[in-house]
Amino acid sequence: MLSPYRVLDLTDEHGLFCGQLLADLGADVIAVEPPGGSPARRIGRFADDIADPDRSLFWWSYSRNKRSVVVDLEAGGGGGGCASWCATPTSCWSRSRRATSMDWGSATRRCGCSIRGW
Repeated sequence: MLSPYRVLDLTDEHGLFCGQLLADLGADVIAVEPPGGSPARRIGRFADDIADPDRSLFWWSYSRNKRSVVVDLEAGGGGGGCASWCATPTSCWSRSRRATSMDWGSATRRCGCSIRGW
């Protein structure tokens, strides 16, 4: 249903469900993780009770059908280099003011959504 769409998912553990729904409906969702991986990878329970970021059942559940890439958004130059590996994203989801205020290039100007608690 959403196969023609590409989504950059810059959310933390509080916003992963949005990307999961889009991915389950067929969108090409790319989870952008900080160096060291998403903090959501450290949320338990873990497969076989072995605490490891690659064994988090929380991460497996909410990141299914997504691809992921590690990008250091705090490094000089920001996210501008992301345009090279994600040429035409249709939308960008974020919970970070810094991530949504960066210059991601003209490709991501189609649709943006920033998720905030109230």
